[in-house]
Amino acid sequence: MQNKKRMMRIQKKSFFSRHAGYWFVLPLAAVIFLFLVYPIAKAALMSVQYWYLPKSSSSGNYFVGFNNFAGVLEDHYFWKSVRTTVSYMVVTIVIRYVLGLGAAILLNQKFPGRLIARALIIIPWAVPEVVASLVWILMYDKDFGVVNYLLCNFQVISQPAGFLTDPELALWAADAVAIWKGFPF
Repeated sequence: MQNKKRMMRIQKKSFFSRHAGYWFVLPLAAVIFLFLVYPIAKAALMSVQYWYLPKSSSSGNYFVGFNNFAGVLEDHYFWKSVRTTVSYMVVTIVIRYVLGLGAAILLNQKFPGRLIARALIIIPWAVPEVVASLVWILMYDKDFGVVNYLLCNFQVISQPAGFLTDPELALWAADAVAIWKGFPF
């Protein structure tokens, strides 16, 4: 008799309470679909279609298959950007790793001021990205930057360098900032 009453209570539960878990997951699933699945699917579709925004085709965005990818692989700007990205990635990762490991080994030794050094080494990581970027832009300034001032005073360079305007120096300047910012970790 007790089991029969219990079964009747379970059957009387509303549709919502029987499927409550699905109702709780539904908003998250909708957000994931809206902001993750749909954009990825749309990008995949656009990658195999003809798209030229300033002058759209009268027949719409027609299917071109893998011609877009073939065109990218033949473009020398693409390969230059790949080389630049790989260079940036390798330089920053290797130097961060070596400096971080060296600092960890050094800071694990007992010496006077070790606690202060441990606290100071966290500063680059603790500074927000926007603040670090603005400070480094000011430090790299060609006319008033402290980097140019020091390099000119120590006669490392004869005239101020445009660290952020010279294509040869900009990558190295960005590497230095990324290494400084990620050094503790």
